[in-house]
Amino acid sequence: MILPLTGQQYSDKVLENFVTIWKSFGIYTEAEEKVIEMFLQVFKDKNFPPGSSVLFTQSSSGSLTINQIYIYR
Repeated sequence: MILPLTGQQYSDKVLENFVTIWKSFGIYTEAEEKVIEMFLQVFKDKNFPPGSSVLFTQSSSGSLTINQIYIYR
């Protein structure tokens, strides 16, 4: 059974992967801790029903756009 995710559940799993990668590259610093706080805030009040996706787009100037896409069946 596929269950919906809360924003907290989603961000916790994504950040778990990010932190593992950052630490393996030796680049986990205070700057990354600030990014984690911002990431948690972005998804705090979101819900992800089954079939939804998150699209991350980074511009050449470094800005990040986050879009949530719902696919209803």
